[in-house]
Amino acid sequence: MKLEHRTDITAFYDVANVTNNDLEFISFLLQLLKLKSNITTVRNLENLKVSKYENDFNILLDTLRTETIKDLKKIYDLQKATNGNEH
Repeated sequence: MKLEHRTDITAFYDVANVTNNDLEFISFLLQLLKLKSNITTVRNLENLKVSKYENDFNILLDTLRTETIKDLKKIYDLQKATNGNEH
């Protein structure tokens, strides 16, 4: 699906079709685009202070496929570039 030439309602219907019309999930996805990284978490990760995140890492790895995580990263990078944010 190409993003150009879409109206807002067409884009909504496309996302709705992909998500099986799950409005709560669409709302969740929209909120993901507004999230920003937490500087404390970034510093902990930089310093390899990761023990308190072990459960979260396991949930991510057990629940999401590697390709899904990579796709989410692409969305994050696109949103960051669009907003001109570094973190």
